[in-house]
Amino acid sequence: MMNKMNRILKSLLFMLAFVVAMTMASPAVVEAASPRAVKSVSLKVGNTKVTKKTYNVKKGKTAVLKVVVSPAKAKKSVTFTSGSKKIATVSKSGKITGKKNGTVKITVRVKGKNGKYKSTWMKVKVYTPAKTSKKMTQTEAKNRLMRLKKTYPEGKSWGDDKAYYWKATNTYGLGCYAYIAQISDKVFGKSAKVTRHRTFSKIKVGDHIRVGTKIFNQGYHSVIVLSKKGNTITVTEGNFNSSVHWGRKITLSELSREGFYVETRY
Repeated sequence: MMNKMNRILKSLLFMLAFVVAMTMASPAVVEAASPRAVKSVSLKVGNTKVTKKTYNVKKGKTAVLKVVVSPAKAKKSVTFTSGSKKIATVSKSGKITGKKNGTVKITVRVKGKNGKYKSTWMKVKVYTPAKTSKKMTQTEAKNRLMRLKKTYPEGKSWGDDKAYYWKATNTYGLGCYAYIAQISDKVFGKSAKVTRHRTFSKIKVGDHIRVGTKIFNQGYHSVIVLSKKGNTITVTEGNFNSSVHWGRKITLSELSREGFYVETRY
């Protein structure tokens, strides 16, 4: 009986020793990270990276937000949330629409296949682009000048008691100069730049011409061009016998004899 017990005990000890030996001889196995977990989330609009940045969208326009998940196979679902739908909305597919001027935060939440979430965000600035002013044409300038005849009619009193600061040239003028400065601002706008030249062929409707002494027998004088035909210009002016006058004609030879310069806003 004892011999039988001894044989059983030896067998058990042998088996235990074998198992221990195999365990020590086998290489360690490390459990890999679950491929179902989302490691990172980044955002793009086109080729522009916008993660935790601000992206500009015109009012009424759209932009498509692309979500890049790593690893890609871990993504189960994506949700988009706008901090203010009055400023910008975002669809289930990531399409952003600018609604109202302002800045809003868009939050992106990605659910992994392991049931856990990873979030990030971006900001959208909705804006209305500034209106670009149309380039002035001579026809439009002429039309605006003619409409001003109601405000500055023929014979209206206009002498050296009239004064005006012409911001475009940083000049404070009296009489005829005050007249042309006011007219020019009303036709082209106060913000229009002024450049100077001395070439008759370049003269256009609405230009200011500063002319010499003998033409008007009153020293230097300023006029605004109403039209040009051949070598003759037709002008409007202030302080003509202390009044407003429309329709005087001046020739190239007269201008050349006394000297002149042109200030234009084209």
